[in-house]
Amino acid sequence: MRASEIIRGGNGPTPGAVRLLTGVDGSIYRQRLVAPDNADRKLTYEIVEAPLAVLGCRSTLHVPPVTDTGGAFLTWHATVDPAQGTTAQKATTVLEAACAPAFAGLHTITA
Repeated sequence: MRASEIIRGGNGPTPGAVRLLTGVDGSIYRQRLVAPDNADRKLTYEIVEAPLAVLGCRSTLHVPPVTDTGGAFLTWHATVDPAQGTTAQKATTVLEAACAPAFAGLHTITA
């Protein structure tokens, strides 16, 4: 992503806050924060707008600690509604490809 900013709902992790993401190619993504859970280290959000073959997507990121190493483990679970004319498998593949660079970037900045 080239840029990320909260455009509605405050500066912190507030349910309903909307984040605008701009891809390196200029594509626009909007995500709505559904449920931040600091105690359990989880974050659930919905894609509101994206140039992807999905009508709806709700994702949860969970970062449980790895106690023996002091590190953490990232899990991502998404429920996807494919766009008309697209299969669930194709929508999943497109979403995974779109998110992979962001997850790789997380590893880079936290390593």
